[in-house]
Amino acid sequence: TNNTNITTKSKCYGSIIDYIWDESLSTIPIFMKYFAFHECTVLICGGLYYFQPDIGVLCLSILPGISIISVFLHFLLTQFKNINLKNIKNNEPKNDDDERDEEAIKTKISSTYYSCKHYLVALLVFIIGLSSIYLIYITNTYLSTLVPIRYDQEEMSETMSFIGKILQFPHSHSMRHRTTDFESRMRPFNYRISFVGSIIAPVIEESFKYLLVFLTFPIVFIWSFVNRKLKNKHGLIFMPTYSDYCIESLFVMFIAVCGGCGIAIMENLGYLAACQWTSTRPYCLPNRNFDILGAGLARGIFSVPFHCATACIMADIVCMWMNTNIKCFNKNKYTLALKFILSYPISIILPVFLHSSFNYWMKGIPFMTGCITIFGFSFLTMRISTKHAYINGIDENQDKDKNENIDNTERKSIESIDSDKIDLTISDPFPGWSDVDDAVAL
Repeated sequence: TNNTNITTKSKCYGSIIDYIWDESLSTIPIFMKYFAFHECTVLICGGLYYFQPDIGVLCLSILPGISIISVFLHFLLTQFKNINLKNIKNNEPKNDDDERDEEAIKTKISSTYYSCKHYLVALLVFIIGLSSIYLIYITNTYLSTLVPIRYDQEEMSETMSFIGKILQFPHSHSMRHRTTDFESRMRPFNYRISFVGSIIAPVIEESFKYLLVFLTFPIVFIWSFVNRKLKNKHGLIFMPTYSDYCIESLFVMFIAVCGGCGIAIMENLGYLAACQWTSTRPYCLPNRNFDILGAGLARGIFSVPFHCATACIMADIVCMWMNTNIKCFNKNKYTLALKFILSYPISIILPVFLHSSFNYWMKGIPFMTGCITIFGFSFLTMRISTKHAYINGIDENQDKDKNENIDNTERKSIESIDSDKIDLTISDPFPGWSDVDDAVAL
């Protein structure tokens, strides 16, 4: 028998929800938990529509956007409570970004993520996003009238004809053509709808998301990291650190999410709620999709999160551009404003590409839409995780060394136990017997 004492630690939970949301036990990453929460919210709204359509259609239109805002808010308020000082190796050069002040970081988090004035700005952007859907609709309608309805190679220019062939590819290669039932029910290719959905609408919507973020630029406490010299409460001048940039850029991304959710909610009301009642059907958006439950679930699970993802990516690129130290743009506030304006074409390239690809492949090959969605979410998750890790001071090399030390400690303890067993086995059973083979043979 071994005289080793094994101690175990147990933890009590008040409910199964506390157990699931415990970070120390759950193997599901925090983003997967948020995604599961959002999906459950959308499914509950779909179930409510099944039993009470009038209330359910409003829930399907509004709650998916509110769910994403709540998830991001929960992330900001709960995931930055364990700040660790970053260890710097002796052989690495030190700079301002490497020197971390734990109290300063906690103060910055408290003044940003727990500030009422910051959330009032986010609420204002959300309200403006709700009202901006009218301008988006008017702009899209006007530009769509400039595009021909039918695809006629003889009447179109070479450029429009080339674009038409590209737009027609998902429709002509759709899996529906392989089934006679779907073939008879498929709508003919509409050049105008495809052009607007794949080119005009993504550019207009992402531009309005940029404008919502642009409205916050004059607010100094939102964009304080762009100022190379700041004064604290004691009147001392200091330089913003990279931690300050990560903290504030995450909140700028939250503001962009609020604006994107406002646009997505109003779009849902046009696609879903306006089609529910006969009196509001004249205001239903051009898709005329009367399968409200199916369209609501699809938009809640894919379209609304993707709206927010592209808004986040756009805001992140704007913050990266504004954080670059370009001397010619840092002379005064006017050159700084010019720098922000120049961020428009830089920041919307990737969001427009993702948004356009999402709508383009949805016309006939939804599998590619899924690939685009995964890429967008993966890119955004990587960017947020990088900022989260830097703010909390998570060093991968430090964690690796820590895990190796734990493994070495466990390995030594196991070896010591094994050595005790070996000593008990080879010890002389009788005095005077020193030969191990004789002892084993006996």
